[in-house]
Amino acid sequence: MEGRNGPLKGTPVPLNLVIAGDKASTVDYAGCAVIGCPPNTVGHLVGIENASGEKFNNSSIKGYTGGFPIRQFDLPPVGGWNGPLNLSPLFKFLFKKKPAWQYEEKCTLCGDCIKICPAGCVGKSDGKIVIDRGKCVECLCCAEVCGFGAMAYTVRLGWVHTALQKTYQTINKIRVR
Repeated sequence: MEGRNGPLKGTPVPLNLVIAGDKASTVDYAGCAVIGCPPNTVGHLVGIENASGEKFNNSSIKGYTGGFPIRQFDLPPVGGWNGPLNLSPLFKFLFKKKPAWQYEEKCTLCGDCIKICPAGCVGKSDGKIVIDRGKCVECLCCAEVCGFGAMAYTVRLGWVHTALQKTYQTINKIRVR
């Protein structure tokens, strides 16, 4: 997907390409290379590099011999609203997404969330999954890999976030008319 409303509601772009790997962060980096997105603008990749010392580069991408990006995508704006006052840092703080072990009854303690975490912040203690929020880089890999739906994520002040999204959607509908 590309465009101002990407990645979830952008314009589909066929590439006839599959990106796969054994590390979610490397797959994300490869995705950045493919579409021409600077990895230093992707918060969780920066966090992983800072936390682990892992440096991403195109040498980790195997099986493709062409140049990068494959096609320059029309990327959504980075950083959010930049009017007379840059409120992006405030919005990022207020509406921060964090992983959460929300559905304990669904958890089998398989450990997939622990293995996938690039920051090493997910662990087990007393038969429960624990998350060291201080080390978390907000990649949400743990929630994505959980096949049982036990891991999810929470949004700080989620109800305000939802209200602002609905207001923004309404304003956009009025502009279109």
